[in-house]
Amino acid sequence: MALKGDLGTIQLADIFQTLANNQSRGTLVVYDKDSKKRIYFEGGRVTLHSSGTRKALRLGKILLGRKKITRNELDAALKIQEHSREHLGETLVGMGVITREEMNDAVKFQIEEEIYGLFTWKDAHFEFSPDLPTIGEVNRPSETISLSLNVQELVMEAARRADEWQTIAAVIPSIRDVYRHTGKAPKGLATEDLEAEETAELLQLFDGTRTVQEVSNETAYGSFVVCRALAKFIETRAVRLADVKELMEAAERFARIGDIDKCLKLYELAASRAPKDIAVQKAIARTYEQFGKGHMAAAKYNHVGELLLDENNQELAAKYFERSVSIHAADPEVLRKLLIIYSNLDDMQSSIRVGKRLAALYDELGKRDESKSVYEMLLELAPDDIPSRIRLLNIVLDGGQFAEAEIHYEKLAEDYLKLGRTGKAVAVLRKLLIIRPLRNDVRRKIETLLYRESRRKKIKIFAIVGIVALGFMMLAGGYEYKARSLRNELNGAIATAEQNEDYDTVVECYQMIINAYPFSITALQASKEIEEINKKKDLFYGKQIKLLTRSAREEEREGRLENALKVLARLREFAREDGLKQYAEEETARINKYIKETEDLWKLAQKYQSENRLKEVLEYNSKIYWGYPLSRHAKELKFPLLITSLPHGAEVRADGKLLGTTPYVLHYHPSRAPIVTISLPGFAGDRYDVATKVTQPSSEGWKLHVELAKTLRWKFKTSQPVEAPPVVFKKTLILGSRDGNLYCLYTADGRLKWKRRLGLMADVVSQPLLLGGRVYAGCFDGNLYCLDAVGGEVLWSAKAGGMLRAAPTTSEDGSMVFITSDAGKILAIDAKTGEVRWSKSTEAGIVCSAAPWRNKLFTGTLDGTLLCLSQKDGAVIWKRSLAGGVTGTPRVLNGKIYAGCMNGGMLCLDAKSGRESWRYESRTAIRSSPALVDGTLLFGNDGGWLFRLSASDGGLLWRYRFKGAIRATPTISAARGQVVCGATDGVLYALDLEAGSLRWKFRTDSAIYSKVLSHGGRFYFGSNDHHLYSIEE
Repeated sequence: MALKGDLGTIQLADIFQTLANNQSRGTLVVYDKDSKKRIYFEGGRVTLHSSGTRKALRLGKILLGRKKITRNELDAALKIQEHSREHLGETLVGMGVITREEMNDAVKFQIEEEIYGLFTWKDAHFEFSPDLPTIGEVNRPSETISLSLNVQELVMEAARRADEWQTIAAVIPSIRDVYRHTGKAPKGLATEDLEAEETAELLQLFDGTRTVQEVSNETAYGSFVVCRALAKFIETRAVRLADVKELMEAAERFARIGDIDKCLKLYELAASRAPKDIAVQKAIARTYEQFGKGHMAAAKYNHVGELLLDENNQELAAKYFERSVSIHAADPEVLRKLLIIYSNLDDMQSSIRVGKRLAALYDELGKRDESKSVYEMLLELAPDDIPSRIRLLNIVLDGGQFAEAEIHYEKLAEDYLKLGRTGKAVAVLRKLLIIRPLRNDVRRKIETLLYRESRRKKIKIFAIVGIVALGFMMLAGGYEYKARSLRNELNGAIATAEQNEDYDTVVECYQMIINAYPFSITALQASKEIEEINKKKDLFYGKQIKLLTRSAREEEREGRLENALKVLARLREFAREDGLKQYAEEETARINKYIKETEDLWKLAQKYQSENRLKEVLEYNSKIYWGYPLSRHAKELKFPLLITSLPHGAEVRADGKLLGTTPYVLHYHPSRAPIVTISLPGFAGDRYDVATKVTQPSSEGWKLHVELAKTLRWKFKTSQPVEAPPVVFKKTLILGSRDGNLYCLYTADGRLKWKRRLGLMADVVSQPLLLGGRVYAGCFDGNLYCLDAVGGEVLWSAKAGGMLRAAPTTSEDGSMVFITSDAGKILAIDAKTGEVRWSKSTEAGIVCSAAPWRNKLFTGTLDGTLLCLSQKDGAVIWKRSLAGGVTGTPRVLNGKIYAGCMNGGMLCLDAKSGRESWRYESRTAIRSSPALVDGTLLFGNDGGWLFRLSASDGGLLWRYRFKGAIRATPTISAARGQVVCGATDGVLYALDLEAGSLRWKFRTDSAIYSKVLSHGGRFYFGSNDHHLYSIEE
């Protein structure tokens, strides 16, 4: 089945429904002038391939918005993707940053948003063919989004959205509009789709510079969610449409920092709102011109001229048409408008000038008829314009219009005769005879002219002789001598005036000679000198205008705005033309506005500085620095930077000089931003280039938070994850890994002493047991291994049945080792021989250890049963159902048992009877064992919460949330008053034991399931990045 058509005639939902109902197999292509999307149908499900300029939500942005990844993790994944060329989601899954379920959920959201967007396309086309995608089309991971979706669900959701879009569209006519928040928060920040915090962040993005589409692209919510939230903002008056003035001001700010695309986008939006606003169109034209887009600038200046013509302001319209052709002269239509305007204004000189340019342009374009009509008009305005008549004559000759050429030859000859150029007139008449050889009257006229020219030359010779003779006579009489004497007297004044370019004084001096001795040769020479001086005056005027204009610009560029105003005042006084005077006035007004706006911002910045409101200080100082870089305040302002650290109290140094300790406020000028060092004993120092803060948005640029990492002493790498802590034997550490090996390392530097392979599939995920110089390790292969702690030789092994996931424990006298297996077995093994003393089976698997207390053992099963057994023979003393599986080893203190469950409950039971004393609900699964200290217990859950409860009644003392799930048992460092615990986000957290506040973090490259071992002033723990770490306590 093949389909083809326009979405204007058939609904996309009907197409989807038809293809799905028919179980069609093939490719549906939907496309418009901007983008193309291919949807592959097979078995009633779809996958999507997208290309073009329409921006889809990026997978990385979605995951960032959902807080599944950090910016650093995304950057690292993108670098890996450059080489692997695999899909970003696959890269993140491979890194262990997200799970495949999280990736599929984000990709599903991404595809749904794109397909829902298709249902809003208007002027688009579609085509279906029974061809499936080629290997090349589906094997482009950087372009292809691939995940199957149910067509019926897509169509139903798209229909629901389409109905709601109509309601939204009534409030938000266009996603290309710009809105700005009013500062008023809507009642009930949370919306149908977003939490209150997310809504607040979204509201701040409507800042008067971003379009609705840009806000959608910057968030991970999609355009539908953003527009639905915006509709609520509008209804509650939390945002409003940015007006034309605000759009103009925002565009000017972006122009100052060189963001031409953003600037023009805002200007064009303002122009669409106010299409006849001349100020807007002028601003757009100036911006195009400023950034070298001459063709676009010329078009905009032309549009300004047309708007002024609509207002019947012909003089000002001519100015902008002139500006247009000065930038891009190859537009005859603009020159034609200018010619009409100057004709209406009776400005003959300008009409002739423009007419000649227009005629010459028509000549270049080969438009002879248009060129001819322009030259004819020029000759009506200036009948004696010889160059125009010559060009017109050539045009009519080329066209074979000899009768018309005959008239122009005669008029041209007359024009030459008026100028006394008889030779030129004769040459023209001879050319006339070429096309009209029978014109005898022309021949006679040529003869007459030649005769008269001959006589004139003779008379001229006699006149020259007479004048020379008269001159000699006058010289003899002293007339010329006196004229020369006067000239000599004035030579000094003339030379000084010329040197100072005081041409009016020079003319006055020469005029004195002419007035005193008008018939002298010296006076004749003075007249010629005056002609040359007048030419120099014109040149000097032009030179001065250029000098003043350039000087004003240079003073402004160097930030000397007051000097620039003085130069413009001088230009206004010196200029002859009204246009130049208007230019000087406009520039003066612009600079004064610039100074006033800067002063207003500076006052606000100083006000906030006095109130210690650093965010606002940076915001307004940034506006001055970026928006008004030429002002004097931009050179003297100081950006504030609040430097905080974890832990606090770290030393802050700039260029080696101690400034203080965190929290510390640094004040710096953006052009001289220092390199800051933050350091604290026991932690690795951190260097930070403050210059990077200069380019950040003001919402973040005012603060710098540094998390100092604990000093890493060493780390040891295995080939698989290390999920449990080591045990200490003399000056060594013994640990297991999921690679099936036991390692013995020196505590001082992490060097390997010995390594023992335990067997195939012998993963070690629990802490070994050290007992009498022997080390006991349970493995996934179902064996308990006993090794010599000194050399690592295997002494014996005991088969338990099922995988051993929990750490072995021992009786008080050390004669027996207790182990549990996920096959539901509990065994007592002879510590020396490895013989099984007794074995007990349960109905469900066991993944926690058997906790010994006096003559009893306590353990839990995955079906939620807590067991109390006899250490002697494994007999069940009592058992209780806890309504949730137990995965963490129970702890016993003062006759009480503390056990966490997979249903989120932490329970306290009597050790003798199993009767429940109290229960605390943490709401998410508890997989780790609790830690006990000073009458309290600490434990974590899958929600990332670490709790501290009173051991007596279960009262909550405090809780703190990590960014990852907690699978490890907390470790108490009582001497330092802290508790440390790892999480699945790869971070080791240290909290204050009393207050529950964060002290410091240490980051690894993968999840931490290992408990921390505290020994000799150091912490030792494993990570799923395959390493054992040693850091300072």
